[in-house]
Amino acid sequence: MSNKKVERINVAQIVSTVLVLVIFVFIGISLKGELDTAIQVEEEEIYHGLLQQADTVDKRMAEIFDRAKLSKFWLEEMPLSEIENINLDDYSWDYHSDLEITYLRKTKEHLGSIYIDGKIEELNEYQINEIKRIIASFNFQAFMLDHVTFDSWVIYYTDEQIISAYPYTQAEKVFDPDGLSASEVFEYVRQNVEMLREQATSEILADGWESDLSPDLNGEEVMFTRNWPIVVDDKIYGIYQSGFDLEPLEDLYEMPHSNDLFFIVDGSNQVVYDNTRSILEVEKFELLDTTNLEDFEESPYGKGYYSNNESKLTYILDLENTNWKVIYQVELDASSILMESNIIVNYFVYVLLTLVLSIFLFRYLHLSNIRRLKKEQAIIKDITYDYLTGALSKKMLDSKLLGFIENHKECNFSVAMLDIDDFKRVNDTYGHGFGDKVLKQVSDTIKQSLREGDIVCRFGGEEFLIILSNTDINLAKDICNRIIKNIEVDTKEILGIVVTASIGVVNYAGNHNKESIINMADDNLYKAKSKGKNRVEGSEVIS
Repeated sequence: MSNKKVERINVAQIVSTVLVLVIFVFIGISLKGELDTAIQVEEEEIYHGLLQQADTVDKRMAEIFDRAKLSKFWLEEMPLSEIENINLDDYSWDYHSDLEITYLRKTKEHLGSIYIDGKIEELNEYQINEIKRIIASFNFQAFMLDHVTFDSWVIYYTDEQIISAYPYTQAEKVFDPDGLSASEVFEYVRQNVEMLREQATSEILADGWESDLSPDLNGEEVMFTRNWPIVVDDKIYGIYQSGFDLEPLEDLYEMPHSNDLFFIVDGSNQVVYDNTRSILEVEKFELLDTTNLEDFEESPYGKGYYSNNESKLTYILDLENTNWKVIYQVELDASSILMESNIIVNYFVYVLLTLVLSIFLFRYLHLSNIRRLKKEQAIIKDITYDYLTGALSKKMLDSKLLGFIENHKECNFSVAMLDIDDFKRVNDTYGHGFGDKVLKQVSDTIKQSLREGDIVCRFGGEEFLIILSNTDINLAKDICNRIIKNIEVDTKEILGIVVTASIGVVNYAGNHNKESIINMADDNLYKAKSKGKNRVEGSEVIS
């Protein structure tokens, strides 16, 4: 085939390949544009759905907070007359001897608890007045239940070793005989009240739920609570503890994606609710710092912040009434968006036609490349290997030997020169055709006797040059002796005559070029020949 014809084929291959690539690039660019548009539409739909969701949550939480503040207000504004009209003898009191506490027996009219450290007969006047105030607060709690819906009230009075709770709680659930003693429980609550009293007035009277909520793990329920001081006439009488569990929030979540994460966090980034129910790990959970928004940008669809990183779409929206935040993250599935928006159908025909064209073009290119590759492999084989023996050709010797010399510090090596003994007599006796068989067999035996990483080259005539990697002179001589013994055995068994060989070997250990190292090996070969043949002579190069 002429060079011009080969050039025409190459040009046709290039043009065909470029044409297919251009078509695929066009389809890819168009497909990406359509996909980007579809993703943007999906992002905007998610945002508006989330915005509506956030507004609903904001209104619900604002309502919950207002109820808590209202409850606290009613306690503080309790009329004095409500307290003065109470007579402790009208109530049933029991003494728990094991715990050494007196507690109010539960009745239909009074659903709250009172626990006294000691016996009721030992109370002083101030303690009696405190208990009357607590009973009066129970009446207000019952009144509040008719007006607001809330999850829990707990009221602590501690100055006079009195603790109260609403609704009613059995003493055994408050005082654990195997844990803290009753006096230790009273002391713990007293310290909480003292801590509130030590704070600045502005902090004590703060109304905010925006931060400092604490989770209380109770089985599978999580209650978020806040302690409020009960202030009457500028005096803190105790702590009003109000809280809510997840239930008021669960019915609010209506986002449509199944693989999403929906968080509500307070002002201190404490997780209040998440849709995965992994809220049980809330104490271990470290939410991203929403005060550091370097990885976010302002939402292109409205208020809030937005990020779309590695197909994970994240929105952060502020709840205006509560100073809380809603964080929503969903992994957008590009393949689902493609199918839902029918983009893939628009390009299916084009892709199919392109694939058919590609099959024919690349089939043609493949066959052309196979033919060209076979020619190149034949040329490389002619250059690399000796056609008769299959050993590396002398043309490859220079590059191989130079590589070993350059890396000799990492891998020491030896060079051996092998010559078949009396090879001329073999040719004269059996003919040159048989002599070629001897050369081929000797080459095969050498290769079978070498290790991985060793190299054999046909140096010329009946001479072979062997490079033995990672050897000192002793190991190299052992390998060479094995080679000449194997040659003697193999030629007798396979060719029916005994052929011997002599080897001169030298270990490279210094600064010498390839010519000098070959000459040294050749000198040692001459010594082997002069000492009777069929032997190995070796030495180490001295740098």
